[in-house]
Amino acid sequence: MSVCLLCRRLTRSKLDALLRAACKLSSQSSSARADSAPAASTPAVDEETVKHLERLSLVDFANKRGVARLEEAIRFANRLDEVDTTDVEPLVSVLEDEVLYLREDKVTEKNDVKVVLSTAVVTEEDFYVAPPGNIPLVVRDLSELK
Repeated sequence: MSVCLLCRRLTRSKLDALLRAACKLSSQSSSARADSAPAASTPAVDEETVKHLERLSLVDFANKRGVARLEEAIRFANRLDEVDTTDVEPLVSVLEDEVLYLREDKVTEKNDVKVVLSTAVVTEEDFYVAPPGNIPLVVRDLSELK
C-alpha cells in the first residue's frame, strides 16, 4: 500500500503519532531492525530472482554484499506491510492546513530552437538523438559472487 494512500487526511500530529507507533524500533540501528524481523519474513533470494531483477532494474548485484543489501531492503519492505492502517484515512495533501496559491502560466522567454538544440550532444533534423536505453546487463553465473 502506498505511503500517500496511508497518510491521506492526517494532520501532522496524527501522522507523527502514527509513524512513532509504526516505528517503535526507531532508536535502534537499521541492521538491528532487520535482524529482529521474524524468520518467516526473511526473504530467500535465489539466482533466478537476482537475474530477473538485474534485467528489470539494470542494477548489477555482482557480489554477496549487493545481494545482502537486496535482502535487507526486502525485509524492510515486509515490515512495512505489518503496519496496521485499518482506521487511517488516506491523505488528500500533506499540507492540508495551508493554502496553496496557484499562479497563471506566463511565458517569460521565447524558446529559440537553435539555443535549445545547442544543449544536445547529438541532433538530427531539429530533433534530439537520445542514447539507447534499457540495454540488458551481461548475464553472469551468480555462484561466482565474491
